[in-house]
Parts: sequence; C-alpha cells; structure tokens
Amino acid sequence: MAISDDDETYCRAATEYARACSHAGYPIQDWRDDFPACTDKCDDSFVHRDCISCCPPTCTFEKQCLGSNLHCLDGCYCADGLIMENGTCISLENCPCSFHGLAYSVGSKIEQECTECVCVGGIWNCTEHDCPVQCSVVGDSHFTTFDGRHYSFIGMCQYILVKGTGKDKFTITLQKAHCEQNLGLVCLQSITLILEDDFNKQVTLSRGGQILTSPNQGFNLNGIVEIQTLSSLFILLKTTFGLKILFAIDGERIYIQLTSAWKRRTLGLCGTFNGNIRDDFLSPSGMIEGTPQLHAYAWRVSSTCFAPVHVPMVDPCNINQQNIGYAAHCDVIHQELFAPCHIYISPGLYSQLCRHDACKCGSACLCNALAHYAYLCGQRGISIDFRAQISFCGVVCQKGMLYHHCSSFCRRSCTTLAAPEQCNDDCAEGCNCPEGKYYEDTLSFCVPIFHCRCHYRGSVYQPGELIPTPSGLCQCSNGTVKCDEPATPSTVHACPEGKVYFDCRFPDPELPAGGVNCETTCANLAMNFTCAPSSPCISGCVCAPGSNTLYTGKAHTESGSYQLLHRVSLKCGNKFQSPEQCHVVCRRGMFNCTYYPCPAVCTIYGDRHYHSFDGLEYDYISDCQVFLIKSADDSDISVIAQNKKCFDNDIVCSKSVLISVGDTEVYLNDAPYKEKRSGFFLENNPTYQLWKAGYYIVVYFPENDITILWDKKTTIHIKVGPQWKNKLSGLCGNFDKCTSNDMTTSNNLEVRNAQVFGDSWALGQCETPSELFKPCEAHQNKFPYAKKECSILYSDVFAPCRNVIDVTSFAKNCHEDTCNCNLGGDCECLCTSVAAYAYKCCQEGVSVHWRSSTVCSLDCEYYNEGLGEGPYMLANYGQSGLVLGANMTSRSIFSLRRGSIHGNLFFNFMITPGLFKEKASSLALVSFESAERPNYFLYVHDDDSLSLELWQANSAFHRRATFFHHQGLWIPGYSAFELYSKKGFFIVLTDSSVKASKYDDSEEFKHSSSFSIEEIQAAVPYRRMCEWRYEPCATPCFKTCSDPEAQACKFLPPVEGCLPYCPKNMILDEVTFKCVYPGDCIPLIPTEPALMPPGPEMITPSDFTVFDMLTPTPGLECEPQQFDPVYNCSQYICLNMEWQLYNWSLNCPKDLEMPDCGFRGRPVQVNSDICCPEWECPCRCSMLSELSIITFDGNNAALYSMASYILLRIPGEIIVVHIEKCSVNQNGNSFKKLVILIFFFQIKASSGRTYGLCFKKLNLTTSIHKILVNRATRKVEVDSIVVPLPFSNQELSIEDSGTMYVITTPAGLIVKWAHLTGIIDIHFGFRFNLSSYTEGLCGICNDDPDDDLRMQNGTIITNMEDIELFIESWEIEKSFEVTTRRPVRNCTERDCSRCIELLNRRVFIPCHNKVSPQNFCEKMWINYTYFWNYECDALSAYVALCNRFDICIQWRTPDYCSLNCPEGKEYQPCVRTCEARTCLNRWFYGHSPCLNLREDCVCKNGTILHRPDSTQCIPEKECGKQQSANEDQPRTAGEVWNGGIDECALYKCLGNGSIIPIEPDCDEEPSPTCEREAEVVLGIIDKWTCCSKEVCGCDMTLCETAIPTCTDSQKLVVGHSPLSCCPQYQCECDPLKCPSISIPECREDQFMIQVQQEEPCCFSPLCVCESCTEPIPLCTDGEFLTVDLNTTHFCCPQYYCVCDPNLCPTPLLNCAEDMNLVKENVSGQCCPTWHCECSCGNLVMPACEVGEFTAVDQNFQSDCGCVRYLCEKDEVCVFQEVSVLNPGQSMIKYLEGDFCYTVECLEEKDNHTGFHTLNFTMVNCSKECDIHQVYTPSPSDYDCCGTCKNVSCKFQMENGTSVIYEEGSTWHYNCTTYECVKTDEGTMILNYSMVCPPFNETECKMNEGIVKLYNEGCCKICKREERICQKVIIKSIIRKQDCISQNPINVASCDGKCPSATIYNINIESHLRFCKCCRENGVRNLSVPLYCSGNGTEVMHTLQEPVDCTCQWN
Repeated sequence: MAISDDDETYCRAATEYARACSHAGYPIQDWRDDFPACTDKCDDSFVHRDCISCCPPTCTFEKQCLGSNLHCLDGCYCADGLIMENGTCISLENCPCSFHGLAYSVGSKIEQECTECVCVGGIWNCTEHDCPVQCSVVGDSHFTTFDGRHYSFIGMCQYILVKGTGKDKFTITLQKAHCEQNLGLVCLQSITLILEDDFNKQVTLSRGGQILTSPNQGFNLNGIVEIQTLSSLFILLKTTFGLKILFAIDGERIYIQLTSAWKRRTLGLCGTFNGNIRDDFLSPSGMIEGTPQLHAYAWRVSSTCFAPVHVPMVDPCNINQQNIGYAAHCDVIHQELFAPCHIYISPGLYSQLCRHDACKCGSACLCNALAHYAYLCGQRGISIDFRAQISFCGVVCQKGMLYHHCSSFCRRSCTTLAAPEQCNDDCAEGCNCPEGKYYEDTLSFCVPIFHCRCHYRGSVYQPGELIPTPSGLCQCSNGTVKCDEPATPSTVHACPEGKVYFDCRFPDPELPAGGVNCETTCANLAMNFTCAPSSPCISGCVCAPGSNTLYTGKAHTESGSYQLLHRVSLKCGNKFQSPEQCHVVCRRGMFNCTYYPCPAVCTIYGDRHYHSFDGLEYDYISDCQVFLIKSADDSDISVIAQNKKCFDNDIVCSKSVLISVGDTEVYLNDAPYKEKRSGFFLENNPTYQLWKAGYYIVVYFPENDITILWDKKTTIHIKVGPQWKNKLSGLCGNFDKCTSNDMTTSNNLEVRNAQVFGDSWALGQCETPSELFKPCEAHQNKFPYAKKECSILYSDVFAPCRNVIDVTSFAKNCHEDTCNCNLGGDCECLCTSVAAYAYKCCQEGVSVHWRSSTVCSLDCEYYNEGLGEGPYMLANYGQSGLVLGANMTSRSIFSLRRGSIHGNLFFNFMITPGLFKEKASSLALVSFESAERPNYFLYVHDDDSLSLELWQANSAFHRRATFFHHQGLWIPGYSAFELYSKKGFFIVLTDSSVKASKYDDSEEFKHSSSFSIEEIQAAVPYRRMCEWRYEPCATPCFKTCSDPEAQACKFLPPVEGCLPYCPKNMILDEVTFKCVYPGDCIPLIPTEPALMPPGPEMITPSDFTVFDMLTPTPGLECEPQQFDPVYNCSQYICLNMEWQLYNWSLNCPKDLEMPDCGFRGRPVQVNSDICCPEWECPCRCSMLSELSIITFDGNNAALYSMASYILLRIPGEIIVVHIEKCSVNQNGNSFKKLVILIFFFQIKASSGRTYGLCFKKLNLTTSIHKILVNRATRKVEVDSIVVPLPFSNQELSIEDSGTMYVITTPAGLIVKWAHLTGIIDIHFGFRFNLSSYTEGLCGICNDDPDDDLRMQNGTIITNMEDIELFIESWEIEKSFEVTTRRPVRNCTERDCSRCIELLNRRVFIPCHNKVSPQNFCEKMWINYTYFWNYECDALSAYVALCNRFDICIQWRTPDYCSLNCPEGKEYQPCVRTCEARTCLNRWFYGHSPCLNLREDCVCKNGTILHRPDSTQCIPEKECGKQQSANEDQPRTAGEVWNGGIDECALYKCLGNGSIIPIEPDCDEEPSPTCEREAEVVLGIIDKWTCCSKEVCGCDMTLCETAIPTCTDSQKLVVGHSPLSCCPQYQCECDPLKCPSISIPECREDQFMIQVQQEEPCCFSPLCVCESCTEPIPLCTDGEFLTVDLNTTHFCCPQYYCVCDPNLCPTPLLNCAEDMNLVKENVSGQCCPTWHCECSCGNLVMPACEVGEFTAVDQNFQSDCGCVRYLCEKDEVCVFQEVSVLNPGQSMIKYLEGDFCYTVECLEEKDNHTGFHTLNFTMVNCSKECDIHQVYTPSPSDYDCCGTCKNVSCKFQMENGTSVIYEEGSTWHYNCTTYECVKTDEGTMILNYSMVCPPFNETECKMNEGIVKLYNEGCCKICKREERICQKVIIKSIIRKQDCISQNPINVASCDGKCPSATIYNINIESHLRFCKCCRENGVRNLSVPLYCSGNGTEVMHTLQEPVDCTCQWN
C-alpha cells in the first residue's frame, strides 16, 4: 500500500506484516528504526523488541512452549540480563524461591527435617544434616523401613528386625504370636536386642512392659544400654553406639532409630538404610526378594513357626462388619484436625492403614493408627491432640496420675529399679506417677519402693519371695532380684557320632545358648544367628562346633550348605542371574553377587500412578503437561506427558507424550484414527528409531541409550542407561539409587507430599483437584466389582510372579482405577492396571498368560485374516483329470494332470480375501496365492493369459489379481471365477491352456469354467494358517525383510502383543505381513526426507502405515515405470536408473480454484483426478426447517402461507410441498410431542394469535404414479394406497433409512427428506438428463442466479421486493392468508446488530469463513421478519447452512434452544450417516455417509431402531424377537400376523420361539351399507386376517357434480368433501384480475400496504407508519424520559430527558473509618459526585471489657495519619464477665446444698474467647463414708470437698461377706497372704501369693513317695516311705587313674531300712541297743573295660558287687 498521511494506519499494516514474517520463521529485526512514527512506547523498565520468545524465561524452571509453531512475538519486554517476575524486571540472581505456595526472598533460610535450605537465585540450595533415620512397626503387620518403604505381612514367628554389621554389631529380633485376648489375631509379643551376637548380652522388651535381660544375668547393662519407662504407654531403650528403640507397652508400636553412622550397615526387616528402597528386601543370602512375605520368610529365626508365603489379601472391613463404624473415624486424618501436617506427610497411606486396622480390631487399633500419624507429625514439629477430639481414644490415667502428650517415667517405675538410668529429655505420651511413688504394673498403682515387685525373666515375684533358678536361689527385694553362686556339673551324657551333649544348667560357651532349640542349620547359617532370644533352653545332643544340620537332622559342614531362592534349593556353586545384581553365585549358603551398572525403568500408568527410577511409588493427579524426565545437565533431554480425557467426562483414557532430545522432537498422540496395518521398524532417523513392538510404540535413541514405550493409552515406560545416573530430574526421580530424595521439586527442595512435588514439575497453571477423593468410597457401588475383577492378581494365574514382585500396591491401584472409571471404560482401566503388573513380571523374567476370552481379551486374528484359507487344489469339471498348475520358473499357469507333480510345478493355492476391496460389492471377492511361494498371486494380463506374479503396491495389480467367486453358478458344488478387472470374463481350463474367456451360453463353456475346491490330503509342511499369535511376554525381535538377521531390534525389551512366527527358512514381509522366502520380499518404497515438515513430529496410531519412514535400497537397477501415489500427489518414477519424486499437483493442465457456492455449501469435484481436481457448485435445491428455500443457483426465499407449492417441475414429474398448520390441541399436551418430531415456524395473523406452520406432506407425481409422503404420520401412499417401505417399481424407489426418506424418481431426481428437521434436499442422480428444463420454487439449474426467480407465466423477478409474486405464482392451494412481508431491505437501511451479535458468539466462529454473518443477515435475517422474534429458528437456519460445509456446531444447550428427543433417543448436533442402525441392517450396517452433516435424534448407546419406519429404540439383543422383513415390532408367543408383502401369508409365533404358517380362519360378515355419494360395495382381502370382506369404495363414473361459473376476479378450484366421493368445485379469488386503483401519496415517515376492499377478492393501497429509526435517548442517573408534545402527530414523536435529583442513586463509595463521605455538585450533570475526606474524629477510643486492655492497632493503615485503638485480650481468665484469674489460679464457688463449683485458670488458651481456658468442676460433697472409713475435711482452700479416708481394711470374701482388719493385720485366704498397710492416703490391702518350692508330683509318686499338704494346705511336699533292705542297680562311670569307662556301668548296691531299737532292761538297769544293717549276702566279681587316655589302650578292671542284700547284725 502506498504510504498515506495516516501514520497510525500504515504502522498497523507494517506491524502485521512483520508479525506474519516472524510467524513464518523469518523475523524482521529493527525495522522501526527507519520509521520513527512507528516506534512503540514502553514503560520505564521495559524496552520494545520485534522478536522475543513466545515463552520468555521466568524465575521458575524453564518451561517449554507446547503446541505452538510461533517463532517469536513483538512487544515490550525486559532489557538484556533481566527477566520478568510479577510484572517487574529483575536480575536472575534476585529471583525469589517458593515453598508451600509462599515466596521467599534471596537469602531466606528454611529448615526441613534434616536439611537447611538457603534461597539462591530462585533455587533452594540445601545442606543435609547428620540426622537419624527411623524404622517403625505399627499394629501386627505394618512396617516402614529406614529408607521409607511401606509394606505389610502376616506371620507368627520370630524375625530379625534389624541386623547391624561391622563395629558394635547388634541384632534386634521381633516376636509375633497369637493375641492372648483374641487367638484369631496376631500380636507383637516382644522385641529383643542382642549385642555382638552374644546371647549373654541381650535385652528383651515384652508386651505388657516387661524387661528381660540375659538368661544368666552375666551381662551388665550399665554403660552400654540404657532403658527407661518413659510413660504408661512407652519404654525407651538407648545405646552408646547410636541405637534408640521406642517400644509401646501394649506392643502395638515400635520405633527404631539409628544415627547416620549405621548407613549401609543394616539388614533385616527394616531394610538396608542406604536411601534406596529397591534393595530393602535384601535377604540373608544376598538376594532381593520380591514380596513382603518372602522377605519376612527369609528373616525368620526359627524354621518351625507359622510363616505363610502366599497370603490372600482380605479386606478386614468385609469380614468385620461390626467395626466399619470405627473405620469411618479414620477420615479425621484428611480433615482439619490433621490438615497442618498434610504438606509434610501425605495422609493417604495412613488413612488406608487406619481403615484396615480399625476394621480388624476396633477402637484400640483405630486409636493406635491415629497415634502413629500424630507421632510422625510431632517429629516434624506439628503437635496434634487428637485424643481430645475422639472420645474413645482418650487415655484414662490411674488415681493420682496425669496424662500428657510428652512425659517421662524417669526413676518412677518398679520395673526400672533393677537398672537405674540417667534422666534426659526423652519423652512420650502417657500417664506418670506423683513424686515419691513408683508405678507397679501388676497393681496398676503408684506404690512406695518397698512394695515394688520383681520382674525377672518374664515372671513377677512378690517382695521377699525366693526364686529357684538353674544357677541357684534368688530373692526379690525392693524391686530387684539377688542370686547365689551357681553349682558345679556332675552327670555325663552320651550323644551320637558328630554331636555333643548340651546341658542347660551348665551351658558350654562354644555351643548355642538354647541347646537343641537353637541348633544351627543351613537355613539360618546365612544370618549368623540361630537362637531365639529368651527362648526356653532344651538340653540334648547338638552338632559339634563347625558343622550344622540340614533339615534332615544330619550334621553337615558349612561348605556343603544349600540356599533357598524363591523357595527353590540351589546347591552351592550354582549360578543365578538377577536383574539388579546381574551375576550371582551360591557359596556357603549365601549368594555372592558381582555388581555392574544396570539401566533403570520408570513406569507411569492409569491417571495417577508413578514408579520412579529408584523405586518410589506414589500417586499424583493432574490434567497438566508434566515433566516425566528432564536432564539436569546441558544435554537438553525431556519427556513431557499429559492426561487426555474421554467419554465426555473426567475419565482419563490416554496420554500424549512429547519427547525432546536435542533438536529432535517426537510427539505421540492418540488422535482418532481408522485402524490400518502397520510395519515394525517404522523410522530410522539419524538420532532415533521408531518401532512397533507388540502393543507398544517404541522410541529409541541409540546414542543417548533412552527407550520410551507407549501403549497408545495411559501406560508409559521410560528406560535409561546407567550413564544417566545423577543426571535426571522430574516425576521419574533423579536416578541416584536413593529413593528417599526422589521427591525433589523443580526448585531443588525435598518434599514428602506427592501433589506438591508433582505440581512443581507441571507446565503452566494447573487446576488443583479440590479434594483428592478416594474413588472406591466415592463410587461405592463399583467397589464390589473392582474387588472381584482385581482379585485375579491374587489368583493362581499370577502365583509365579507374586514371589518376585510385590502385588500389594498394584492391587490397591487396580481397585482405585476400576472404581474411578465410573462412566465407561471400566474394563480399560482394569486391564491397564493388571497389565502394568504383568509387564513388571515380564521384565523380571516371569511370563504370565493372564488374558482370556472373559478377562481383557485381545485378538490377533486381525493379522491372520489376509492369510486366507487352504491350501486348496482347483480341479476342473469339464476336464476331470486336470487341475490348475503353475511353473515357478516361468511363472506360467497351465492345466496339470493329477499325480504328475514334480520340480517347480505347483498346484496348491491359498484362497485369500480379494486384494482389491470394493465395499459395494455383494459378491465374494477372492485372490489366489501360491501356497508354496507366498506373495505370488494369480494375475490376469491384457491378452487374457494368467501367470503368478509377485505382489505389487498398486491398485492396477490388485484389480487384476482379484476375482468374483460364484458358488454353484452353473453346476451345484462347483465354483466359477469371474475377473474383477474385466466383467463377464471367467477363468477357463482346457486340455492345452488356462486363460480368461468371455462368457457364452454353451455347456462346454460352463463345464470348462467350473472348478471344485479340494483340500489337499497332506498340509504344506512350512505353511501354517495361523502365523500371528498373542504372546503375554516375548521379545518382539524377529527376522524381517528389512532386518533378515534380526540385529537392529535386539535392544527391544520383552512385551506382550501380537507377534509373528515363521518357519526357519522364511522371514516376515512387513508389507504383506506374511512369512516368505528372503527372495520373495516386497521392495520397500522410499520416502523423501525433505518433505518432512519442520517442528515436532506428530505420531499417531493412524500414522503407522506400510509406507511410513522406509528408506530406499541403493544399488538396485530399476526399470522405467511408475508407482501409485505414496505421499499426497507425489510419485516415485524411475529416471536415469534412479528413483525420482514427481509431484503431479504442480503440473496441472489448468489452474482451478474452488468456487464460492454461497448457501449451497461446498463445491463438488466433477472429475476423478485427485491431484488436479475440477470443481463446480452443486446443483441442489433445499428447503430448511423454518421454510427457507435455497434455489439451485443459490438464491433464497421463504414461505409464509398455509398453502401448497410447486417446489420443482420437470418434464414428466412434479414435486409439490404442503405447508400446514402444526397440530396443537387445546390443552397443549400434544404440542410438545409435535415439537419433537417436526420443526415448525410461527407467524402472526391479523388477530394477533400465533400459529405454527409445518412442512408435513410432499406430493410426487410421475408419468405413472402419484405418491404422497406424510412425514408427520410416517406413511407413504402410492396411488392412494399405503405401501410399506422400501418400495420400488419401474425405476421409482422410496425407502426410509430410519433418519430420512430417500426417493429416487424415474427421471433421476434424488429427494432426501429428514424426519426430524424436515430439511429437504433435491439433487440429480446419474440418470438425470442435464438438458432437462427445471422450474418451480427451486429455480432453474443452470448456474445463473439471475433467472432463478421465474414465475409460472415465464416472467423473471429481478427486483427482490417482488419476490412474493414469485412465491405466489407457484402456489396451488391457499387456505390461510397472512400479512404481506415488508419490502426488501439490507443491513445498511435496517439494523442487523442483533443478528450480528448472535452469530458472533464463540461457538459460531468456525463457520464464519464459509457462511459469513454479514451475508446471512443481509440475505435472510433482515428480509425474513419472522427471524426477528424467533432467534432459535434463525440460528437453526444458520447452522443448517454451516452443516453444508461439514462444520459441526454444538450450539444448543439444555437452557437455550434445547431440542427434546423421543423416549429412548438422545440429541446429537452433528450426524453424518444417512441411515440409522436397525434390527434389519445391523449385520451389514455400513455407516453410509450423507453429503452433509445434520442435527438429529439417535438411539441411545446400546440400543438400535427396531425398524427404519419406527421411532422405537430397543436393545440389540431383543432384535431376535422380530419375525420378518416387513415387521415393525417384536412378536410374542401365540401372536398371529400377516407376514406377506404382495400377498396374504399368515404366521404364528410358538412358545419355543419358532414360526409356522397357518391358514386364515374367516367368518361370514354382512355387506356394509354405503352412504357417501358415488360410493359402492367393493370386495377386498383384509391384510390382517387374510379374509375376503366387503367395504365401501368410490366409483367416479357415478358423479354428476355441476361446475360453477366464476366471476372475473375469481378462479375455479377443486376440493373434496368427507360426505362424497365426487370432487367439489368452487370459485376463489384471483388477485391478478382485480381492477387497478390509484395509489395515494404517503408521508416520508409512512409506507404503503394493501388492504381488502368491499369486493372480497381485491385489495387497495393504504399508507402506514414506518418503523422509527431515531433511537430513544438513554437517560442517565437522575433523569426520566418525556415526549415533545409538538411531535406527537408524527409516526415517530421526539423524546428527551429531564433531571430529577430525587431519582439519583445512593452513592456506592465506601469510605474508610477515618474518612467522611462528602457530596459535590457538577455543572452539566444531574447527579452530584461523592468523595471521601479525612476525619480522625470518627475513630473513637473503645470501651474495653473486663480482662481487656487498650492498645494501638498496628495493622491499621491510615492515609490521613489517624491512630486507631483496639481492645486486646489480657493473658488472664475471665469468669462470669466480672472475675479475673491469672493462669494457675483457681477459685471455689459454693452453690446450693452439697454441690461445690471449682473454677481453674489453665495455661492453654481458648480459641473462641481469646482468653485462657477455664476448667469447671462440679462436685457433690455429700459423702457417706463406709464402716472402715472416716470423713476428713479438705485442708486446702483450693479443694471443694473432703474425702473418706480408710482407717482400717475392708476385705471382701467370696461368699459376699466382708471382714474388717485393723492396720498392721496380716491374714491368709485362698493361698494368698494379705496385709493391711498404712499409706499417705489411708490404709490399703496388699496381697502376696503364697510362695511354694518347686514340686513334681509325678516324680514323687514314681519314687514311691506320698504327697502331703503343708503351709495351710497351699503347698505340697513329697513324703517317702522307707523301704526294706534290697539290692538296687546304680549306673555310674568307672574311673581308675586316667582310665574311664566309655558308658555308664550298671553296678549293684544294697539299700533299704533295717530294724533297730533301744530297750531298757530292768534286770541290768541299762539300755540294750539292737541294730541291723543292710549288707551284702555274698559277692561276685564283675569285669569292666576301661579306656585309658594316656596310652590309648583298653584294660579290664574287676570290681565286686553283692549277690543279694539282707538285714544282718552289725
């Protein structure tokens, strides 16, 4: 353009041109320097740039531009070196940092867990402190390792929890057993610490609070281990080497903490403490176990306990329904109480564990789970008092004890008296004793020290009680046990070979401390730990040191040990391959691993599940684009993914992936596609390779060692090589083999909340989910289905994998995903989740065939369809001994005799689907492929000869290799094959030749062209029918034509999918998908790399075609020939022995552009050349739903009258449309129903009543038929007879497609009339003679719009103001008169703003380029006044025009212009198909496309139309009920109907579903009486009963109607009466015959209309007012509108505004407190203005309440300098608004009677009042003391009441009576001693169980003893009867110097009682003593062999033994 004086206009144009250049990639720099007038002004801190990045850098991490092809933009931006932040320019080093949504300036510091972070240039620079780590055990089954791995398992064993190695090594074991209260549950019984693997150095903490030390008390805890009972709930054990154990006394929680000195030095259930959760399941043998059960099984101490490996996961909430109420309280974790902790610890996992435990064991487990989460929050400085909120979680303390969330029992427990410790700051929640008291567990009471009992080795002893132990006698005193010295051993025991005897009383330090119970086996050898701490010792024979037992009880040396690997024994020396450790050898029961760097895999699946490179599993929900990986160095590598929603709801069913490596970008998307066959090696780019492997698309970057697998849905696997360690970031983690720091945000901050972590890596502003709901709780009805379907993960199908990969998290995710798919795609979500676990199993080498016909079935038959059927032999009928043969050398086809097969002569063919596909063909199309040489097909040449030719990629070959298969055409059982490329020619076989011959009617031809298809007896050995199979886990690397040795695909990992299988000597052809010989491969067609568009490459499943990304093969000679198009209109042709790309579209014979066809829609192509198309506007006439007509040549008119019109007339045919009033009954009930079926438009008659006009009926008259189509009733009459559709007769066809009527006339007209909208389209078929003359409302089809409006008399309307004359000239009958339309105007004369405003809505913008709003408003809106009031109909017309250009506009909403559909149907804005899917066409329904889109009502999902002429939608499965083609409804059992079409045929439906024909059952009926004029009796056949009957019918020959004579102004019309058959003639007005009348002169503001004269047929002109164009002025605030009285006689009087201040609105200005509102009058303005002025006097000094004081409000900011005071709460309590108490003070308020009211001011503040909290206590002081008590008044001023104090002890007997004992009394009852003792609080009873020595009643009786009772009958003693003298046998070891007997020797001795007495003899006055001794009565010698150790000899030793024993005198 030339430079004008208008600089602004020029600069705008130049700027737009420069922008266009920038967008095209050619930015113009600094052009404004030459045009100073065009310089843009920027704010002070900005400069103008002509080319800045469309994604300029910000302080957040560098975000990439996605979906934008813009290179740069112009505008104001920061100067060099500065970047924009919040609208200002700052330097990069001044960027702030963000943390939890808050911004921190440079230099800010934050401390988080074990790191201190400093903000430096927008990035947190963090320094790690030396912090301890923690392992926890919660409940009976929930574990968290040191590295943070969470897992659960069930088992009742003793396990090694932690095993510390190296210096200060230790072992912690955990004992799990049945709970005492509930044997159905498992409880943690104890935890034991063993130091240096020495069982003499061990401590056990038991459930209930017992502390057990070493068995022989030889270990002193002082200086190494310190144990404290912190509170009533916790015990703390600390060591000097950095170990701390916090043990819950109820056994429900254990916390083990280690300092960083133990990093990489731990093993056991608590994991490896190295930051990597992947090796936390490291077994003692050095292997990584796959599941928690196997992990626990490997670390159990004893092999005899219950430790299931395969435990089905059962939801406790399903079993214990009574506990679901407790589980509901777990929601408090997600609520406000715990909300401050959520940003530090995500609550999801702990809510699940809480629900699990609460359902399992009720309130106790619920409170324990909540306490665990609160404890973890407390460690991060967030104190949460949940017990005060949940009533049954409150801790009830014993009398005198206090609860606190952090207290300590330092020297306040009887159990700790035996081991005094130093006090420190350690604390835990619980109760504590007052000063001077000690907590006694057995009494549950605080007692003096002398009443403390002793807790020793798991038992409790009374004060002073004697305790027998193996080492001697001990006594309990002041809570401690004191013992005597041990005795010495005496007895010797013998053991089998290789074993020695272990005596528990005298343990051997070189043998296991537990004896036989702690025997060493190969299974526990690897642990270097065999004995269960504190386990009972069993004496017996054990293996000698240096050997161990291998299961069988036999001793073995360690070098021959076995090891269990996944429950499989491997002999030592065997090798095993592990994915993580890569090379494993079994040595001495342990796997010795050789490590080398391994790749890592990150997995993302579903809408939220992530598995990082280092093994972190978490869920993150977002609809944003997020970085999965982003290189942390300068390599510029990233992978970005985004969830894509489907099903028109929030369900995610796919992901898009953008891969960026250097300058290469690959975009994977799931755009809708039509499935095509695809190759495998899809692209070999210089930087990457694109593959299809199974169900995955694989992108491989060889140089970078990065592989991305995408399943085209929601699953992505990213595999990176070991060189990427420590070089990545993003949602896949940092790949540093440390899991704990994987959640590092984009600004380098470690967090624990997955949502915070994920959002930091999102691109742009994301919509944060308002609440992370739990899908299975939100959709509870889906949970049973989810559990049932996901149970496959626990079935036997996955059993081989569950020992390798832990299934727990996958099962949880499966439940969530299946529940979340609540609106469709259930199976998709389920299958994706299960497939994710199967993929993990596959990568670990476990193939699981889990899919079946009922579970996520996947079929590979798609690939096998092209293989065909066979092999077959084609034997000729005429020549019975000949078959079709082929010579592979010459490739010729000839007749071959049976049995003469040899060499290269083949006769077997595969009959495949036809190579050329023709949808319209009703005959079977087949091709013949050589069974012996795949890829060779039977081919017809121009000379009609046949040969075998190699498959070619062009349609010409496919046509010539395709045949029609006619079965039984001439001879039953024989087939004939007709050439597709040459219709009427058949394959003919003779004695001498095989050729294609034209059909003749001779028998010889029929015989020679008939073949039998015979299966051969022996199948071709190397040819298999099914070459493609589904594989659950296989390597997708196989030999192909492009990779014959399968080398390029070796990197592909094993996957599932459809994979080919070929015989050894064959390879896969990627073009034909068949196994072929290498020499028979189809050459790959190359592509031109230069054709690839710049920018990221879009890869969708539809892009993977045969020809995609294939490279040419160099060095091959080519013949000059031409291939079919491969890319648009480009072809490869062979020139000068090279392939050259030739583009036809650039060399067209003439330059043709698509014409603008206006309202007629898109132009149509009139030639068949896709490269050089020629276009014409369609010759089509349409009438829209609101009765607008678009003529053949694009003019438009509108019908207004209730009349009949000739729409189109051609020679021999005429189409008439009937415009009628829509059916509306009085109550309006049917009105709505009618709207559903028929569009109508409304007009206003002179009476003002609104009528609806509908296009209901259509008349079509041909040379032989008269057709009436009634759209309202869905009936079609042909020659006055209702006919069923489809109807066809002599080139006339009428069919109902279910959505529209389609009528084809003999002359070639095609009429399509939509049922719903009523839109009718008329165009010409191929039979139409284009020279035929058309006339009518549709105009003339000659592409000349000027002659379109031709009246019946031949006059052509040229002035659009006369268009009503054109319409009325084609009017036939008119039954209702309307007001004439206004003269034609355009948008210049009239206001089109409303029309433009409607069409400028965003939803219509896509159509503006095709149907401009200006054009529509000019030609239709402004001239069709009906549109002015009914905008929905106007928009419907506009959308109908847009649909002609295939532009879909979804403009209707439920609240705006909604369209209600019949029951069972739903509205769709854009429908393409012409036919509806019905029960009749469902098998061959082909979605036949219509020319244009349309809006329609279609059957809802899952249902189809019952019949095309029915509106009933039924489920497809009910289609089986219909009986015949002319049925319109299903039939029930017993029903009879006429199933014939042209004749009567009665059928009956039987109860079994079968149909039988029946004869009609007719009764005679009397003849009817015919009353109408010219009506006679006719005989007909009733179509329902098939019976003859008589009816009345018309006989026109009887009519004698007289024809009236009409006047000059009338015309004759014909009508019909219901009372007569004869036509009724009458005269009607003819306006053209009226006389001319003078035309009056109208004023300027008037226009003329025609009104009826006295003569009813004629009209006269009348002047009426124009519409007023001057707008009525808009009055401002305070004004009202009035009229100028001098102008009231005009059509448009003048109005003006008058001011009334009373009408002014109240001011909306809100002034601050220190300002007043001031009014100011403004000249020329009706209403005053208001503003605020300062007034500090408004701020009044407040009057403070009791407990408050006055202070300056520091938060008050005043622009006026005013000061505001406020009342602040003092640090006091306020009681009844009059009394003030300081914290700690209390007061007593006496009330009536015996009730006392105590008020105490607490330290805590009341959040509601702001004061300190008041604690109120009301006490009833009326006490009645018992008989042993006295009432003691309260000595304190702060206590309300006195107390009843015990002065004696009241003892309750079992019989209910009571006895009073005085202080100091002692008594016995039921073997218990009771003592009444005095305490500070009064007397109390202490009880001591009676202590009895050990007693063995069985042993007593065996030794002939008698059991006696003593000690008041509470103890037993053995009294032995003396036996008389007898010989007894004693076993003993014989020793003689250094010689000893090998075994004990039986030696006889004398033992027993003999009489003795002392008698006083009177005679001698002295006592006589009689005494007999038990002595031997004869002896004999006994020889015994002795072994002498000195000289190693054996000697015989002789000893004597008695022969018998008797009592003899001494």
